[in-house]
Amino acid sequence: METRKLFLAIPIPTALKKKLQHIVFQNKKIEQAKWAPKESYHITVQYYGEQNDAQISDLITQLEEQLSGIKVFMLRYERAILYPTKEPRMIWARFGYSSKFEDIVTNTNVLKQKEKTSPKPHITIAKLKPEFAPLTIEQDNTALTFGIDKINLYASRLVQNKRRHEVLKTFELSEF
Repeated sequence: METRKLFLAIPIPTALKKKLQHIVFQNKKIEQAKWAPKESYHITVQYYGEQNDAQISDLITQLEEQLSGIKVFMLRYERAILYPTKEPRMIWARFGYSSKFEDIVTNTNVLKQKEKTSPKPHITIAKLKPEFAPLTIEQDNTALTFGIDKINLYASRLVQNKRRHEVLKTFELSEF
């Protein structure tokens, strides 16, 4: 039986994609970085791993139940950071704390995976090679706040050695 790697994530608006692309442009000189394509930018909520079609159907039903009644909320992009701080392996686009995001992470842990302690909303914009000298990220420090009105369930697969994400289901958040 065929399986697909699934994850639940928040798609990001065009304005934020442009801001992140500007940060990538400013930092192209960082040779140790493997920059993520802008098409793959998203804020991961949950990773569900390999699931077959029957499991996917059950997962969608559970997520519809858990996400019904969740209201639109705001996230604020703060800055690009090296993560983790000690011996960084990634460059993240970091967002401010959001109790609503934390609640969604908790409510969508329907497969009872290991609980995330204090989930940090972020986008991985680059992965770093392990051998590198200390570096500084050039960036535009202006904050950008945007509304979250949907969450997508994605299937991830390799196509010609590139990771591709396909939206399986969109969960619209309620206005009221």
